[in-house]
Amino acid sequence: MPYSELVQSLLRGLDILKHISSHPDGMRLNELTAVTGLKKPTLHNLLRTLIARGFVFKDNMNRFNIGPALYEISGSGTLARRQMKAQSIFTSLAEELPGCTITLSSLSVDTVRCLLRISPDAPGELQRPVERCFTPYVMVSSIVLQAAYPEEAVRLEERYPFDEYGVGMWGSQENFSAAKQKVLQDGFCSRISQRTLSLAFAMPEYYALGFSSPIEYKYEIEKYREVASNFRKAVWGSDT
Repeated sequence: MPYSELVQSLLRGLDILKHISSHPDGMRLNELTAVTGLKKPTLHNLLRTLIARGFVFKDNMNRFNIGPALYEISGSGTLARRQMKAQSIFTSLAEELPGCTITLSSLSVDTVRCLLRISPDAPGELQRPVERCFTPYVMVSSIVLQAAYPEEAVRLEERYPFDEYGVGMWGSQENFSAAKQKVLQDGFCSRISQRTLSLAFAMPEYYALGFSSPIEYKYEIEKYREVASNFRKAVWGSDT
């Protein structure tokens, strides 16, 4: 096909992705202008479109980076295999932690979506409630992913502004930042509410393993940590 018959905006978008992917630390607008030869208004519009679809995100240093949507496409086969492994052992997790609801969720562009769930209310039934999403700033699975993957969580936090969704829980961005730092130090996020203990552990590739237990069924933290560690090894093995 002659070059003139190709879609120019798509070619330019692909060129932008190629340039950004070759710079692990991201690229600034003026750097992209120099390498693409595009005018800033044109480049800005293309970047805005790529950001809207999650293929690019802009960090707090004003650098443009490859976004999670591109990783989802490039690694879709690998992700499917990961989820198959997770499904194969999820029932055994419930047997190891009777009375506990267990979830596997993922950070995808601007949503934390529940992929797998097993719960005492449906013993032995592996649920796939993909319509169920976890609220950022509040739900432990979202918080642990926001802490572990801050750059990838940019779109999530843009969709759910802190002043609207997080201030009631944390009061200020400083308090939330301190909470995320504690999550990184502890290796998990935990909350107790209405006689329920909830915990979540960050997994590779933007996943989180969550646990929710009534207080009367709760286990020692080390037990949850052990189960999460074994799950990570079983699903990701030496890839972690």
